[in-house]
Amino acid sequence: MEQIGNWGFWLGLLLALPIGIVTNLLTPRVQARWATRSRRMASKREQDLREQTELVARYRQDQAAYWSYLYLSLTRLLFRVAMLLAAVLVPFLTTEFLWGLGGLMVLIFNAFVLVISVGIFAAILNERRRTRGVVAGVAMEAFRDEEAGARPEPHQPDERD
Repeated sequence: MEQIGNWGFWLGLLLALPIGIVTNLLTPRVQARWATRSRRMASKREQDLREQTELVARYRQDQAAYWSYLYLSLTRLLFRVAMLLAAVLVPFLTTEFLWGLGGLMVLIFNAFVLVISVGIFAAILNERRRTRGVVAGVAMEAFRDEEAGARPEPHQPDERD
């Protein structure tokens, strides 16, 4: 038993050096890629914010379009939730059949369903984030309009003053 511990020590020591070298060689490349991705993501966020601002302005002017947007957004969200539930239930319903084909087939199928489920869940979160931003923007614009309307108009001197 003591010999296994010695082998583990020497194997760890032997692998530590190449792993350290590879890490040091890859660090500048990873940093450059991360910086490029960060700039690209910042640009994408800025574009999304511009689009959201345009949507808020459009929906503030046209209430029918706003309610239509909310209805379609809710429909998309419910459809994706139904797809997620179906994707989660399918492995439970087909496991017995797949075990007849082999354990590897079950593993591959479950991994495939997991990837699909994660993608659907990400789409649900993205739709929720976008809808929430538009609703909050429209509400803020309505609040600002109310406040602006509630203020008394400044006195305009007419010809009698």
